[in-house]
Amino acid sequence: MANEPPLSIYQQKLDLMGSTNHHHFPQRLATFLNPVAKTLHEPAPISKPTKQPNPHFNFKQWRHPPAKWAKWVDQMARKHSTLWKQSGIFNPIMSSIYKTPCNPNIISTLSHLWTPQTNTFVFPWGEATLTLEDVMILGGFSVVGDSVNDGSVALTPDLAGKVEKMNRFRSELVRSKSKKASHSKWMQMFMTNTNEQEHEQEHVGFLALWLSRFVFPSGDQDSVGKHVIPIAVRLSQGVKLALAPALC
Repeated sequence: MANEPPLSIYQQKLDLMGSTNHHHFPQRLATFLNPVAKTLHEPAPISKPTKQPNPHFNFKQWRHPPAKWAKWVDQMARKHSTLWKQSGIFNPIMSSIYKTPCNPNIISTLSHLWTPQTNTFVFPWGEATLTLEDVMILGGFSVVGDSVNDGSVALTPDLAGKVEKMNRFRSELVRSKSKKASHSKWMQMFMTNTNEQEHEQEHVGFLALWLSRFVFPSGDQDSVGKHVIPIAVRLSQGVKLALAPALC
């Protein structure tokens, strides 16, 4: 209507922020983007780029689910969904089966606004960046639990043996013709397990691939990284890990 005030794309709130460890909560001014969709079922309108996209722009980090991934997720969810909920990874695993479309023009435009000195996007109305809350709400990752970086400390002798066994499986693929533990070969190795005694290691193999592809990708995007195996072992035991802080 003509008399309605123009909608703002952001709002500012003064709130108490601080650390529970030091019991110090100063008041700080925070800026939040307002939602633009009118309902939960209506997609937000996609803005047109304000600048011409960089013709040399090449964004490779947009990961889609591999072939048969949805089938594997369904098989694993039937057996381990309760454990995933205990570990706080049920929602991010289930969201990995969906293919989210990538808009290179929007990403290219955002890249013009990124300032590496402050790790923020500089918009006309102020600065903004990805926060721990974004990772928790949008990705579904837990903000509470054991630290991801404490794997060597938190591993019992039994869990350390499981890590060593999974590393041997990975070494077998690295010594093969492909020279790496590719995602397709990894799925072929673990997804075809039919022995009841192998179900546990299949679960760890599944989690290792999920972590490598969707959570902590390494330099080689199509390879299962050795760094995710201790994390996968702990998650397979129902240990809740604070994945969100490790992603910020």
